Amino acid sequence: MWWAMPALLYDNNTVEDAALINAVPLTAQSKYIIKHLVIYSTVKLVLDAYSIDDLFDAVDKKCLNNQLLAHRAVFVSMFCNNQLRGCIGETDAYEPLWQNIIRFCMHSTRSDPRFDALEADELANTHFTVSVLSDLKQVVAINQQTLLTQLQVGIDGLVLDDGKKRAVFLPCVWSHFKHEQDFITELLKKGEWQATKWPQHLTGERFTVETVTGSILS
Repeated sequence: MWWAMPALLYDNNTVEDAALINAVPLTAQSKYIIKHLVIYSTVKLVLDAYSIDDLFDAVDKKCLNNQLLAHRAVFVSMFCNNQLRGCIGETDAYEPLWQNIIRFCMHSTRSDPRFDALEADELANTHFTVSVLSDLKQVVAINQQTLLTQLQVGIDGLVLDDGKKRAVFLPCVWSHFKHEQDFITELLKKGEWQATKWPQHLTGERFTVETVTGSILS
């Protein structure tokens, strides 16, 4: 076993319907597992050059509850000295949550094109946020104002897609802007759409997140 799981956190309930599993808030057990998945994976990636298969193999599958086994989209963000150090994820879930967490932990520490790979001497000052996404819900995206009225400011993340390009903002990005409409304007820029003309065939999907935070070397 790759970490000590307190026996009192085990949950043996079986729920077959993935939608029902994802509708239930993350339990204390699930958050504990997520936190230690990230800590273990980051340390092994940086210090021991583990591969993704090494990390998958190291996990004791008996420690995984239904929430970790369900397919769930996730983003993993790394920060060093309170500065963003990497953030990678996806809005569609193709693997179980535990595998997605490990995979995007690896990408955030090694493969974010905006940053160099995380180094060993940075670990002591590195903390993380795991954002576990809800199911996506379609919104009408015929113009900015219509779209904005359907969003919960500070709570909803947003995906925009025109069939060729796609861009996403997590809910935490709201705090970066003084004006609410800038959330959508800047997301359009991120997707490389023209700011002066509303894109044709644009679709939108909103989502919420549950977050798990921690330090790599606490």
